Amino acid sequence: SGFDFGQAGGGGGGGGGGTGGSGYTAADERLLYDDQISSLDRLLAGIGVQTNAGLDNLRNSLGSQKQRLNEQKMRTMSGYDEQSLENAQEKQRGVEQVDQYANQNYNSLQRLLAGANAGSSSVARELIPYLVSKSAGTRRTNVFDTAGKNEQSIVKARGNAEDEYGYANEDLDNQAKQQEQSFRQGVINQENDLLAKKQKAMMSRSMANGSGYAAARAGAQGVQNEINNRQDQLNSLFSQFKPTFASKAMNLQKPELGKYTVDRAQVNADRSLPAESSYYQTQLR
Repeated sequence: SGFDFGQAGGGGGGGGGGTGGSGYTAADERLLYDDQISSLDRLLAGIGVQTNAGLDNLRNSLGSQKQRLNEQKMRTMSGYDEQSLENAQEKQRGVEQVDQYANQNYNSLQRLLAGANAGSSSVARELIPYLVSKSAGTRRTNVFDTAGKNEQSIVKARGNAEDEYGYANEDLDNQAKQQEQSFRQGVINQENDLLAKKQKAMMSRSMANGSGYAAARAGAQGVQNEINNRQDQLNSLFSQFKPTFASKAMNLQKPELGKYTVDRAQVNADRSLPAESSYYQTQLR
């Protein structure tokens, strides 16, 4: 688009003296600008197709990254589910072992008393059930406390993982916005560069037809309007693709331990008995 036709014309005229006057004409000049404008229009038309393909690639890439992140999250959460199940099973085994401990100790002591002809004494009726139930109740409480602390840690870790995956997903969205913004900026700048060349070619063609500069500029005003419109699009891109940031207040507060250490069976036992022995003493009596 940067031809100096004045110089070319002079050269052509000079050459014409040696070759019989052959050279370009004003019509040739107009045809040259027509060719330039047609080439620019084809390039501009092709940008739309390339833009759609580029945006599809960006979105497919984002979709693939999100799918991998979601799969990773599912594996992580499945691991916490397994830990929680294992902890519950360990608690159940612990309770069963305490039950066995209570039964074995109670029966052993009662046999000893029976062998000493004291099987119906107050020691057998009151003291032995109390001592065994207190010891077993303490062990049972320890089982629930240990399992509760483990579950508390699992719940806290799960909550933090949920937060982290949420932030990672948000980061992917922001990266995708930044990439699309940059891509669209490149496309608009490319279009404006081609439109500026088209505008120049149109004005040059008009002036080659004998129009003055003002008339030529007015004739290309439609192209200038397109350039202005794309400049407005550039200015609005930041607000259109503005990143979002959630408040990263990590789950630093531990879940309340008490909700994981409640022994419902002990809560429902005889309230008139000491808490640490109420569950087993009721049964041993």
